[in-house]
Amino acid sequence: LTLTSGNVSGITDDGTVTVGRNLAATTNANNGVINLNELAVTGSIALATHNNGDATVVNATALDFAASTVGGDLTATATTGNVTQSGPLDINGTGTTTITASASGADIILFNPLNDFTGVVSTTGDDVKLWDKNAINLGAATVAGDYTVYAGTTIDDSGAQVITGDAAFKTHDDSSQITLDHPSNAFGGT
Repeated sequence: LTLTSGNVSGITDDGTVTVGRNLAATTNANNGVINLNELAVTGSIALATHNNGDATVVNATALDFAASTVGGDLTATATTGNVTQSGPLDINGTGTTTITASASGADIILFNPLNDFTGVVSTTGDDVKLWDKNAINLGAATVAGDYTVYAGTTIDDSGAQVITGDAAFKTHDDSSQITLDHPSNAFGGT
């Protein structure tokens, strides 16, 4: 299913949108937003918003992102499965990108080396793996399993990192720094 809108109100839903394959949603004018809170998509989801339009998606099962470019912030929830990707994410909002895998044992695997998150990235899931080709600012993270974060340059935190399992952080620029100094950080593993 392909949806395109140039309307100020963007693309929204008012009831369950069931798609047996892939969904592509694009706003191409007026800073259009994508606000799809009642999805039941079995394939991948590709998002593109105009200018600084935000995108919100809630899928009834797992959530697989195809290549997506969001001009604003991204809020994404997989209700009963993992959050994964089959293409890179370019999220340009300067606010907070919030990724949630709601079900017990559900993972967030956004580990593509071409990902680029401009703003803060907050996560809730079991195992969480993030990769940003540039710097990454970690917002509040609640991770029941292991936590892996790679970045091209610096890694820092603006929210509490509450990690039950092991945590690993790596920058690909030898001169970059990793600074995790939020006063409420809690690392349960190694």
